[in-house]
Amino acid sequence: MNALLLLKVTLRTLRRRLLRSLLACLGIIIGVASLIASVTLFNSGIAHGRKTLSLRGERQVVITAAPRGMRLSALRNREVRPQDRLSVDDYVAVRQGGGPLVASTAMVMSLHTLQANGREVTAVLRGTDVEGLAFDHAVPRSIIAGAMFDAADVDAGAGVCVITADLARELFSDDASVGRYVRVNGVPLLVVGVASAKAAWGEPAGRDYEAYLPYSSLLRRIDPGAALRIFVEAPETAAIPELRSHLLGLLEARRGERSAEFVVSDPSEHRLRDAEAAGIARRLLIAVMCISLLVGGIGVMNIMLANVAERTREIGIRLAIGTRTHDILFEFLLEATVLCLLGGAIGIALGAGAAAVVVAQFGWDLQLSLGVIALGFASSVAVGLVFGFAPARAAARLHPLEALRHES
Repeated sequence: MNALLLLKVTLRTLRRRLLRSLLACLGIIIGVASLIASVTLFNSGIAHGRKTLSLRGERQVVITAAPRGMRLSALRNREVRPQDRLSVDDYVAVRQGGGPLVASTAMVMSLHTLQANGREVTAVLRGTDVEGLAFDHAVPRSIIAGAMFDAADVDAGAGVCVITADLARELFSDDASVGRYVRVNGVPLLVVGVASAKAAWGEPAGRDYEAYLPYSSLLRRIDPGAALRIFVEAPETAAIPELRSHLLGLLEARRGERSAEFVVSDPSEHRLRDAEAAGIARRLLIAVMCISLLVGGIGVMNIMLANVAERTREIGIRLAIGTRTHDILFEFLLEATVLCLLGGAIGIALGAGAAAVVVAQFGWDLQLSLGVIALGFASSVAVGLVFGFAPARAAARLHPLEALRHES
């Protein structure tokens, strides 16, 4: 029996048992749809996260102090002696030291409780200078009410701050936060502006509690022991290696014997770690979705075994009139494979459609690749071949006389 005739017989058989065929491939539909939707949403989310990294963020490097011989991931502020930490003078030296940089800012971070209007909220205080909002996140914040504090406030260590929109709503419950005071450790800070919410992907909504104030004010008035970091922007990504060397040379020249060393990190290090983590997560996601396909395959095998039992007498007649056993084997194997391919095609359509709806709701770009579609079809064929072989083999091994005596 040629392949075309086998295919016609298979399609005719599936059409006669249309409801059973659809029920048989239901598990495959769910499995493939889950696989396509999950991988597409994951890829779309990763692509959106990378897209939100502004060009400015791609050109930033961060300087901090770490104990000698210790990885940056193990850094704790208290492990570096106060005299070895980066200082305001170091920041001034970086700003005035030339080199391939176009902008820089200091950043001091501390966690405190803010009090205002009879309410208390734990928030992150970020001591910075006038350009701090542009450096703080991959997608810079913007001022939506009031104004940013100015250079005179930084020089004077003024008691002023800019709070995020979520923090303003939590403390004041209205839009009239500019011109009012918040207290941190008893220190009054005048709210001069309100900053937009984080635009970076993956941040929880409604809990963006941060306040920006001059780094000089935070170090003098609130937390003198806080560690300072320096953010520097290169004119282009190609200039980052030169900028790293310049900064390390400049800062090392300012220090003598120290227990700490300077660490300069740039976005390429984070991209490598993120890509590695994303690859692992993607493989784990595919592995979990394959369990759904495994369950679907078992369902297909059970339906095919039922088909073999139901068609035993038909198989016996065909064997008795000369049909070869391998034709029977190929027919049932092809039937299982076509069944899984049908489920895979429906699953791909449903998974892609569901992913497109979710992606549109989030405002992301749909990342449905041919590789993901090919993976859906390949997994369907694999399930059909693996789980269809046992029923097909059982049908091919039937004895003609015993099959003819079978009562359907």
